Amino acid sequence: YHQMTTTENDTISNVNFETILHDAIINRGSSGGPLLNSSGELVGLNFAGYTDKQYGCAIPMSKIHEFLSIYVYIK
Repeated sequence: YHQMTTTENDTISNVNFETILHDAIINRGSSGGPLLNSSGELVGLNFAGYTDKQYGCAIPMSKIHEFLSIYVYIK
């Protein structure tokens, strides 16, 4: 469980699944960008960054696939 807060400690998002913490800095406007491994494979989608702590958060592709299989009709 990961709870994201603002600098004023107001909760802005409750994430109740594992996220990927990585050392790439994610700036405003970069949410939804790909997180690639060293082989160039897509492993997650970035959704938050902590510039003061110099790390970012990504949603794992397993959760993206799960969401798409439930909410998006795919032929």
